[in-house]
Amino acid sequence: MAGNFDITKPIDHLKIGDVPGSIRDLKSSVKIVIAKEHVTPGTSAAGGQHLMGAVRVSLQSGTPTLDPEGNSLDTTATTDNGRLSVDTAGSNELTVFVATSAGVSTSWNNVRVARVKADEDLDANAFSVKNLASGTQAGEAIHVGQVDTTPSTGQLKLLTPTTDAKIAVAVLDPPTEDGHVGSKKYTDNWSQVCRIWCDAAAVMTANAWTKIPHDTDDYDPDGISDLTNKRITPDKAGYYQVNAGCRVTSVQIGAVLYTLAIYKNGSAVVQAMNNPNDAGIVGAFVSDIIYLNGSTDYVESFFNNGHASNAGALSGLRVNDFLSVARVDT
Repeated sequence: MAGNFDITKPIDHLKIGDVPGSIRDLKSSVKIVIAKEHVTPGTSAAGGQHLMGAVRVSLQSGTPTLDPEGNSLDTTATTDNGRLSVDTAGSNELTVFVATSAGVSTSWNNVRVARVKADEDLDANAFSVKNLASGTQAGEAIHVGQVDTTPSTGQLKLLTPTTDAKIAVAVLDPPTEDGHVGSKKYTDNWSQVCRIWCDAAAVMTANAWTKIPHDTDDYDPDGISDLTNKRITPDKAGYYQVNAGCRVTSVQIGAVLYTLAIYKNGSAVVQAMNNPNDAGIVGAFVSDIIYLNGSTDYVESFFNNGHASNAGALSGLRVNDFLSVARVDT
């Protein structure tokens, strides 16, 4: 080309003669040819039709029904197997055009993966996570779906709580080493307390048992006092510490016993006795642990004036004349 072409001079494109012959005679037929987007192997080779390393991906709203050439996706052959779709209208849901065991494409299906390693929290998008493996993994914490629902004795089992605010588990063996966990029946809001008192003086009948007429709530958060009947009726079954006190004035001085008793369902359970002082005043306090069934059982306090004729008078003071209960078991 150097003999008939001066590279220092421009080419006049209107004159073909100015183009060097070596270029004019060159016939270029450069093509990059992909003979087929895919081949059509037999069903034994289904799924390998597209070019090695290539994936045909659709990025659009909804799953496509046509291929890039405008042809309907073939659900009767193997030609469209392996296409991927990213549905931009469905939170970028990834689906794949899959084949049956016979190698024939059927429809768009969700993509399955063997393992996902998350770099951040996985969002289930308000759907339930199902079909997780049961059982625990050695050396690892218990994960959702890995709690055995049919364990052997001593293994953890989740149960359905019978009421709100309760946690239910199967009974576990008592722990024998540090770091082991044992189970125990749990109930919420088990405590119950109440205190009532008599705020007015009252005559105590001579030589007889007289119910102390408690008529005022000191505290009763659960509403278990019965001021009409001068008693307390707990509505939760269990063991209660029951306390009663009184101060009676104008009693007979001398060798006379005065008795304060706690009654359960109309019968004395525990009593305390005392003698009056030289001013004719007697005080008494009594306490015990009593089981109450949480429905019909109730407690009251009674005072017995041991003198045949001198009645005596209840002081009517909050600090002296009271009846209280407090549940002590769980």
